[in-house]
Amino acid sequence: MIALSSAMLFGGLSQSGWSAVPDFKQQAFSLPASAESLVVADLNDDGLNDLSTLVNDRLRIYFQSSNGFDFSADFAEIQFGARAVGWDLSNGFSGNGSTTVIALLDGKRAVYYPIDDRTVLEPEVIKSDLPGFISSGVSRLHFARDIDADGLQDLVIPGAGEISILINDSGNFEPPLSIRSEVRLRTQLNINRFNRSVGQTIRIPLLDLRDVNADGNADLISRTDEKLDVFLAATGGSYFPASPTYSLDIAAIEERLGDFDIDTLDFSNLTGVLALTHEEILEDIDGDGIHDLLLREGGKVSFFGGSATGMDLEQPRQV
Repeated sequence: MIALSSAMLFGGLSQSGWSAVPDFKQQAFSLPASAESLVVADLNDDGLNDLSTLVNDRLRIYFQSSNGFDFSADFAEIQFGARAVGWDLSNGFSGNGSTTVIALLDGKRAVYYPIDDRTVLEPEVIKSDLPGFISSGVSRLHFARDIDADGLQDLVIPGAGEISILINDSGNFEPPLSIRSEVRLRTQLNINRFNRSVGQTIRIPLLDLRDVNADGNADLISRTDEKLDVFLAATGGSYFPASPTYSLDIAAIEERLGDFDIDTLDFSNLTGVLALTHEEILEDIDGDGIHDLLLREGGKVSFFGGSATGMDLEQPRQV
């Protein structure tokens, strides 16, 4: 049992303005012990935030009323009906801009679940025959994103060693563009218990489509905590090369800089922390229309000039 002051959910300021004392309500939350991945969003367009949580491979939605939550009865559940499920919330597929539950089923079919008042309806297909692969189980997966900044949700489908990108063209998806992607394996062993869990997680990097080399074609920029990859668009049968045109090893930069201990940090000299941080800016620096790279490693700033065919990250133009 968890007691929360839920201003986030149903509290707020009184009508008299910011100077007044906020009018909060308090409610005891009663969630199953197995509940995980709690998400707050209005899913039935009544202006009140609802709670979505995963309970034993089912997504349970607790609907909020003017009196708060009834955790014993006022909820609906989604049974996905697939061995491997990646789910998320999105407002890009319902037709009226409503936030809905979306799911990638067995890596092959993307669907969304309309909600009428407090009833979850049968799923509607977003796209089928997808070239994806995800591991067994039900987990949160951010597979719908606006990659090309056109206001439409695109699909980013993980596969076996690759990621397929399907651009949304007014509801019709273009053929998938595939790039290589690393799969992260996670193994956990608890020596104090007679159990062992072995799992596989697939990480989808941050993706951005924009013209990097000023040739009029949209190129792909992929960013993770370990790498910055740039895929320049090519002519021919494959729009993007399978491997990045050039890549910056961010993990190696962080290893060179080392770590800092927050317990020994001198707060009177916070600028000293800059010596242990890094920053990467991929933009047109010299005004030729082609993206360059400005890299700060601690106190050293390097400028790498871009060209129509790529970038030489071994030889900075200026340091």
